[in-house]
Amino acid sequence: MPFYFGTPYIALHMLERFLPRERSSYAARGTARATARRADEGQIEATTLTEPHITLAEKKGCRTICTASSTAPR
Repeated sequence: MPFYFGTPYIALHMLERFLPRERSSYAARGTARATARRADEGQIEATTLTEPHITLAEKKGCRTICTASSTAPR
C-alpha cells in the first residue's frame, strides 16, 4: 500500500476481516502511478489507488475488491 493520503489506514481497516495485518506491507515511496505500474507488471499482488488510477486499472482488467470514500471537514 502506498503510504500517503491516509489510504493505508483505510485499507487496513477495510481488509482486517479478510486479511491478517502481517500479510500487508507498505511501500514507503512512490506515486500512485508507479504503484499502479508495479501492480500491472505483477511486482505486487494488490494495492490501494486513488482516482484516476482506479479507473485506469479497471480498464486494464484489474478488479476493485473494496472501496471507501471520505469528505474532509471544511
